[in-house]
Amino acid sequence: RVRVSTSEFTTAEGKTYGRGTILVDAGESGLDPDELHRKLQEIAMNSNLEIHALSSGYTKGANLGSPGIIPLELPEIALLVDGGVDSYEAGEIWHLMDQRYNIPVTLLPVDRLSASVISRYNVILMPDGRYNDLGTSGASVLKNWVSRGNTLVAKGGALRFLAQHEVGNFTFRNVSDKDSTLQKSYADYSNATGAKVTGGAIFNALLDTTHPVGFGYLKPEIYTFRNDNLFLEPSENPYANPLVYSSNPLASGYLHPSNLPGIQNGSVIRVSGVGRGRVIGFSDNMNFRAFWFGTNKLFANSIFFGQIIDGGTAR
Repeated sequence: RVRVSTSEFTTAEGKTYGRGTILVDAGESGLDPDELHRKLQEIAMNSNLEIHALSSGYTKGANLGSPGIIPLELPEIALLVDGGVDSYEAGEIWHLMDQRYNIPVTLLPVDRLSASVISRYNVILMPDGRYNDLGTSGASVLKNWVSRGNTLVAKGGALRFLAQHEVGNFTFRNVSDKDSTLQKSYADYSNATGAKVTGGAIFNALLDTTHPVGFGYLKPEIYTFRNDNLFLEPSENPYANPLVYSSNPLASGYLHPSNLPGIQNGSVIRVSGVGRGRVIGFSDNMNFRAFWFGTNKLFANSIFFGQIIDGGTAR
């Protein structure tokens, strides 16, 4: 049995642990104490983690028996692939989970999605892509699945598909570059429209480090990577926007002036509730080309901690 702390606490020895600290109860492990110690040492060495023993359950701040110490379910993960799914983003996610984290993930073709198939999973990952083949029936299957307390993580076009079928509450910004010019050169059309594409740029964003998606980050300032023009509107519920762009968002790269209103003070991550479950929407690529490491943890947190996000913060 593994638990996560949603508040800081300080032990009798004076050591303080932050939000997102994982606790393993030796009494619930079912292992001999020496065997448990050996396994934890092995995990610490292989994962480059420090694991500490607590001599007492009496702590300052969060008490270890309080509701703020929440049990976690082991994620059983399906990653949607094929059928219009962006293969690059699916590959980036697979690489992160399988190669870097050594976490098994089922690659589930979109045309295999059904209520009976996805009932064995509690986390489904939807990369950017076109999900028209799922249609109304597929959206209904996903909505019923989420409502039972599961976690759906979606990016880009997947998020637009879910919004169209009311699987969660997500809205988007439309930007326009109105021009009263009567005539323009046909030969310039390709360059003019291409200039409006956000092909890859880095942006300033502000993270709520007290939100489960932000656990483990020590400061709110963060850089995020974007390579499309889908602009996510923040939720009217301010607790449902764990990561938003700053008022001066462009940190590096090129952004067409007409796209600035779509990004400025917009949402990077937005959380919506569906029944007892959660839909976590990303407008940016957290795992770009398996080298953009700074936001990997946001994506991982959505998988592991999506299940504990309070329903009142996801309306």
